[in-house]
Amino acid sequence: MFATFQITSLDSTLAFNTLATITENEVTFLDQEGDMNVIILNQDHIQYFKNGSVDMFYHFDLDQMTEGTYTISNNTFEFQIVTNEMYYDETMISISYDLYQENDLVNQTTLLITFEAKEEI
Repeated sequence: MFATFQITSLDSTLAFNTLATITENEVTFLDQEGDMNVIILNQDHIQYFKNGSVDMFYHFDLDQMTEGTYTISNNTFEFQIVTNEMYYDETMISISYDLYQENDLVNQTTLLITFEAKEEI
């Protein structure tokens, strides 16, 4: 499955196309740096893992503040996550969220992944 990944935050936008493997509740893809990304879709929450040059774990839940970690060069940053919007179906995943550290807003982010089946030539 072809996927378009776009993440927009307060100070940057990143977009790239990739191939994704989609199972019943899991999406797996490599990003532009070759890092493995896994998104686990549950009825009431979404978990996002990234492993490679950066290790990341974010947990999204509309009903409660959750926690996340971001590790780069042996430095781990811990965040509180407030999920503002969260939607997924067979064509897309869309999540808007705020990241906090020690009650200070550090970023507002929108993550959008769209999927499209294309026949290979």
